[in-house]
Amino acid sequence: MSQYFRTRDEFGLPNYGDTVIFRLQSTASYSDIEIKQAVEQTGEPGTLFRVATQLALIGWAHGAYGSVELDTGVENVTSVFDRLGVSYDNAPGAGLELNELTPKRLVRFFRHEISAYIAREKVPSFLSRKYSRRGDRMFDHLLFPCAEYMEMGDEASEALLLAYRKMDARLHTGFADRAERIMDAVKTSSV
Repeated sequence: MSQYFRTRDEFGLPNYGDTVIFRLQSTASYSDIEIKQAVEQTGEPGTLFRVATQLALIGWAHGAYGSVELDTGVENVTSVFDRLGVSYDNAPGAGLELNELTPKRLVRFFRHEISAYIAREKVPSFLSRKYSRRGDRMFDHLLFPCAEYMEMGDEASEALLLAYRKMDARLHTGFADRAERIMDAVKTSSV
C-alpha cells in the first residue's frame, strides 16, 4: 500500500468535501475600507495625504520620516503621526489591527491619489529618480512605493520591478520579490 491515498475511497472517513458547509475565514491583514474609516476619523485626511505623498516621493528609512508642508507650516512627520494616532515604531511582522494606521498603510491607501499628484505635478519619486531606467520615466506616476497595489499594464509593471531590483541590489533589500507577488495577486483579483 502506498504512503499516500490515491483516491477518496482510500480516505476511509466521511466525504466531508460533499457534506460540510462553513464559511472560510480571511487572513487579510489590510483593508482599504477599514483604513479609510480610520483616516476619516482623524479629522485630517488631507494632512495624511500630504504625509503619505511626502513619504512616497521622498522616502523614509530607519525611523527618519522628515518633515511635511501643511497649511499651518512645516511640521515634523513624527509629530503628525503622534497627533493623529499613526503607529510608526512597529516591529516587522507585528500583528496590526485592520484599521491601524502606519506609514506604509497610508502610502498604500493613498496610492491612486499619489499617482494622480505625480502625474499632475510631474514630480517623480525617489524610486523613479534613483533606480528607474531613463526610458521608463513615462511611468513615473506608477513608480513609487506601494504602486504595486495598483492595476497597471505589463510595461509599467516591468518598469516598477526593475526599479525595485536595482534598489535591492544597491541597498541589499528585498522589495522586488514581494512587489512581484503583490502585482500577481492584484492581476488575479481583477480578472
